[in-house]
Amino acid sequence: MRRLLMNILLFCFTLSVFAVSDTWLVLQLRGGSKVAYIIPGKTQVSFQDNDMIISSPKMEVRYSKASVCNFSFKAEGDVVDGIEPTTVSDIKIRHVADDVVEITGINPTQAIHVYTVNGIEQSPNIIRTGDSATVSLASLPIGVLLITISNADIPAFKVVR
Repeated sequence: MRRLLMNILLFCFTLSVFAVSDTWLVLQLRGGSKVAYIIPGKTQVSFQDNDMIISSPKMEVRYSKASVCNFSFKAEGDVVDGIEPTTVSDIKIRHVADDVVEITGINPTQAIHVYTVNGIEQSPNIIRTGDSATVSLASLPIGVLLITISNADIPAFKVVR
């Protein structure tokens, strides 16, 4: 009986650890670069026509199927080992809150632009430190926003604020 109780407690503890652990979606692109996304909530990968669509309740990004060699889901610690932090073309995007997106693996010359779905460029608060940027969307209109990174191998990605 005691052993059964210990196994149940261990199982519940394991489930709670997995529930709070972050999972990354890592894409290997044809050009050789890797892009990693961490998106809060359930992440879904689907295919429509010639596109691969990565979506969650708060974010969406589309890739041409021809541009993606491989994709996988990894635990947060695995991704850090799989993506060399010194490689500029390896970009990590993390939607950390309703109004905050963190982007790492970009160089200081790559501009970050935010647009409404109507194509109107917005002026978010962007804090840059080395190869990373924190984009605050708090002052922008509520709704769907598109974020682009200049000279990157990734398409614009949608964020719901």
